[in-house]
Amino acid sequence: MDQQSARAFILVGATATGKSAVAQLLAERFGSQIISADSMQVYRGMDIGTAKVTAAERGSVVYHGLDMADPDTTWSTGDWLRAVKPHLSAATPPIATGGTGLYIRALIQGLDAPAASPEARKYWDNLLQREGISALQQALLSRDPSALATLADPQNPRRLIRALEKTDSPTSSPPPPPITPTPSPHPIAVGLRLPRPVLRHRITLRATAMFESGLLTEVTSLIRTFPQLSPTAAKAIGYAEAIAHLTGQITLQEAIEKTITRTCQLAKRQETWFRHQLSVAWVDITPDDSPATLAEQVAKLWEKHGPTTLKD
Repeated sequence: MDQQSARAFILVGATATGKSAVAQLLAERFGSQIISADSMQVYRGMDIGTAKVTAAERGSVVYHGLDMADPDTTWSTGDWLRAVKPHLSAATPPIATGGTGLYIRALIQGLDAPAASPEARKYWDNLLQREGISALQQALLSRDPSALATLADPQNPRRLIRALEKTDSPTSSPPPPPITPTPSPHPIAVGLRLPRPVLRHRITLRATAMFESGLLTEVTSLIRTFPQLSPTAAKAIGYAEAIAHLTGQITLQEAIEKTITRTCQLAKRQETWFRHQLSVAWVDITPDDSPATLAEQVAKLWEKHGPTTLKD
């Protein structure tokens, strides 16, 4: 891949901020392809619970990064990057959008994934002694948010360290610094941001709508086809709750409420990651802003700063 031609417009933000609709409008305007940077949308058959764009909604826009793996397989950041890399040298820069920070980082910086080493274990042990469990959690969040989300016991330091050693980022050195200090006159990405109460309201409406529009049927079909889901897919937000309801562990209302709570927690982690790990030009959304209005604001920022150059 020629580094000079490998560029992309990047749109980030927490879940439920409307990134997909805005990216779709801009892709239609620019004649761009879209690269989905969402670690859950890579799974085939996981559509409703991941808010995946439907075939009808995609229209004439070509998407990459969707439906790349069966939900009983493990899919890494490296797998995703290798799959989307061939589509980065198009004459018109693609639009990369999603809420998985590690995917965005890999797209911009590339990957370096040496094997775990004694030095790595020593580094993480020292970090634990100096700064506590929260430092390990933040390090794992910056490297692989889905790994933290699916960890059986995120308060267990041994499990956190083992998860850190499995990430695709370097484990023999401290966590990499932010790609560019924030704020920056030349942001790497444009981000959509909603006031927290408004975002929670949107998340509540979306989670409820997912269950009403067939999530339980989708999950029933999934577990019939794939009796043993991968750890990531099985603990995906909405899917874990649907499975718990279908197996009689919780009521439907509890499943919806748990989905809302976990989604709000995810949104908070995403906002924190993008705020500290990327240089982002933020578009603050008001409740009255339509996707078309937001697309205009995003387009102006992209016209001002240009696409981001990606590492080979």
